[in-house]
Amino acid sequence: MDKGKNAKYTISPIYNGLSDHDAQLLVLHDVVINNQIPHSTTIRLINESTIAQFKLNLSYENWTETFTEDNIDINFKNFLNTYLRIFNCTFPYKRIYPNRNRNAWITKGINILSQCKQALYILSKNTQNPKLRSYYKTYSEILSEVIKTAKKIHYNNLFNRSHNKVKTMWNFVKAEINKQNRNNVPPLNIEGSPANDYQELACVFNEYFINITIPTQTGNLKDDSSAAENLNIVFNRPLGQIDLTPVTAQEIKNIIRSLKWKTSSGYDEVPPKLLKLSLPYITSPLTYLCNKSLTSGIFPSWLKYSQVTPLFKKGSKSELSNYRHISLLTSFSKIFEKVIYKRLVNHASVYNILCKV
Repeated sequence: MDKGKNAKYTISPIYNGLSDHDAQLLVLHDVVINNQIPHSTTIRLINESTIAQFKLNLSYENWTETFTEDNIDINFKNFLNTYLRIFNCTFPYKRIYPNRNRNAWITKGINILSQCKQALYILSKNTQNPKLRSYYKTYSEILSEVIKTAKKIHYNNLFNRSHNKVKTMWNFVKAEINKQNRNNVPPLNIEGSPANDYQELACVFNEYFINITIPTQTGNLKDDSSAAENLNIVFNRPLGQIDLTPVTAQEIKNIIRSLKWKTSSGYDEVPPKLLKLSLPYITSPLTYLCNKSLTSGIFPSWLKYSQVTPLFKKGSKSELSNYRHISLLTSFSKIFEKVIYKRLVNHASVYNILCKV
């Protein structure tokens, strides 16, 4: 405590009921407290009830606008708008305060037992009865075991319900060591002055990540030849055309089922978890859109965007070079990419284009 800033204060001992040592109560006088808004965050309200409603709403949709146009960009735009309309209506935002439920394992019974322990502590300290002190010690040991059991049951239930065991375990560790994720603005220095504006930081990071890419090494290629001509030089025989086999509904199902059960998402906020749950209702339009993309040779423009997040590596947090970026793609983008990837790999395997490692 800075006595220069807090000259008026009083200190007095109090019984805390948690230890044999008295607690010290510090009272500061004439202190101006700023009324700060408690830290909160917004999440989608996703539970069994809203998921059931989401499936029901999808079952009523016939996706007519997805099949009406002859342009893949317009078709996919109509499909995504319809899907997101149902998604946003079914899963509204909910404001939560993470710190309020930090000790969710504390039950009403534990609170009552703790109050009884505090009363026993005060009573045993004010008397010289050895039996009462022995009873208090035994009571404290029993309460400690009850708390350990309650925490174990709580964490086991969370762990068993989790689909990402590793991430859940790390969340337990962070909760025990009281490590909090702080979403403050990174203390970057831009031209010698600190940046405190989110919009300014976003522009700086975008410019840095765009220009950080290492140029492709093309020194071994002739300047006046294209990639196809260089392949013709390497291979004595002409390469056949790629076989763009039409996409089937079963292939789309297998691709969606192969996606990891994650809650992360791209700019559309649709996680793979919900995409897998909505599989029976979106297989038909996705099959049509993938085939439309293959026949037209156009990748939907809406799938060319990703959500870029800077992650601190090491060193000084004020230096841009100490950050790396991760790109979060939409789940629908991964479906189209897996469709094209399968056909490219098959083409490279048939014509022995890729060298064996």
